[in-house]
Amino acid sequence: MEKVTKPRLLMVVFTLLIALFSPTLHTTQAASTFKDVPSNHSAKKEIDYLVSQGIIKGYNDGTFRPYNHVTNAQVATMLVRALKLNTNGRPNPSFTDVFSTNPAFKEIATAVDVGIFPKGKTFYPNASISREAMARALVNAFKLQGSEGIYFTDVSDSYWAYPYISTLAANQITTGYPDGSFKPKNVVTRSQFSAFVARSLSESFKPRMNQRVVAGGLKRNPDKTYVYNLYDHGAGYETVSWYYEWTNDYGWDNWTAYYEDDYDIEPVYYSQREDKGGMYIGWQDSEISMGIPYPLTLNKMFNSERYTYEGDKIDYYVVTNMTKTIKTPAGTFQNVIEIKDYDGYYMYYAQGVGHILTVDATRQPARKTMELVDLY
Repeated sequence: MEKVTKPRLLMVVFTLLIALFSPTLHTTQAASTFKDVPSNHSAKKEIDYLVSQGIIKGYNDGTFRPYNHVTNAQVATMLVRALKLNTNGRPNPSFTDVFSTNPAFKEIATAVDVGIFPKGKTFYPNASISREAMARALVNAFKLQGSEGIYFTDVSDSYWAYPYISTLAANQITTGYPDGSFKPKNVVTRSQFSAFVARSLSESFKPRMNQRVVAGGLKRNPDKTYVYNLYDHGAGYETVSWYYEWTNDYGWDNWTAYYEDDYDIEPVYYSQREDKGGMYIGWQDSEISMGIPYPLTLNKMFNSERYTYEGDKIDYYVVTNMTKTIKTPAGTFQNVIEIKDYDGYYMYYAQGVGHILTVDATRQPARKTMELVDLY
């Protein structure tokens, strides 16, 4: 038998101690062994991070099941872990469908006690959580604030979940879908919820907005009335209110713009349409004056060649920013898309709202030419 020297024995013991007491090594290995979360999975980093923090766990068969729907009970459990809340001594929430024998009873009671979930008769612990309910839970859990000027095409500002959804978007925890919608009734998967929780806990996981792709939501919202100021810097400004009238058989929304300061001016009739190819605006029963092609990405260049007559000047445009914050009298708008034309004008569009501002940068200093001053 080989004789083990004292220095070598000490080295073996030291190596074993490192292996036993190195949590980083253990959690990294555990996070990377989910056989259904490959290295190129979109939420791999977020899942690994939450596993390392002890917030989420896999199944006994070595899977994470990223596409399974996450339930109300699981959300309560993960948020209580994320916030490191004490679950002892919490009052019974008295739900008719949550008994003390439920494995998540303490976590559910804690989540309700601190206001993450509302009180009520039932909790539906095994039901899949919707995106709107998830938004409420995350906003309440992490005490998120801010929402002004954040809109989605399918979430009215009178809808019960609007404050939660818009706050989630204002904190860059959700960006919605490329068409400008939020899809509040859609259910949430385990990988999606992992991404949302990771973004709530760490800025490093928030999406880099200048890499976003926008494929909709830039036309005006037919549920709203838009009030603009049109600036003539030699004579002040005129106020114009845009009212949605109707949508024709070809999908064009027809709007009427009334000049409030001068009733001698006839109203102007506009049409606007959005499809997978882009957003277009022009005059009713007439030609298109402008089209913004989809999808939009940073530095995307396009021109007006399709909408000009022979001999007319062709305008060129470029997307110069997709993360602007623009403040107007109508509100503060986040993640605004900035489009510059080659004459030196900048146009600003907010998803779910549409056009909010135009600036003439050919003059020094730059001047507003059209600005949204009210939206109701």
